[in-house]
Amino acid sequence: MAFVALGQGSSGKTAAPTKASKVAFILLAPGMIYLGLFFLTPLVSLVITSLKTASFTGEIGMYDYAFQVSNYGYALEQYFPQIAEALYTRLSRPWRPCLLATQSPTSSASRQGASQCCRRSC
Repeated sequence: MAFVALGQGSSGKTAAPTKASKVAFILLAPGMIYLGLFFLTPLVSLVITSLKTASFTGEIGMYDYAFQVSNYGYALEQYFPQIAEALYTRLSRPWRPCLLATQSPTSSASRQGASQCCRRSC
């Protein structure tokens, strides 16, 4: 129904392309600023930090930028069993909607019923 309302009429004429509205960019600006401040900036900071290596001076907490991509290989080698176990645990268990019911602050009778629901589905 919505497509009919937004479609062109039966006149057969095509509408001329309109200019990009500045209002759309003004409305998107706060969201883009928020995304840049709270997502992209920390992400770039984490990537830069993860590529650093310990300082050659030997001081604790001092790092030199060395573009050490091998840090990722070392981390995977060191923590692969934990990563594999976490992925296996998450992917092997089905999602159970009754888990949400056990965390809601409702009466004790409904919480007790929800916990019994979860015990039966295990």
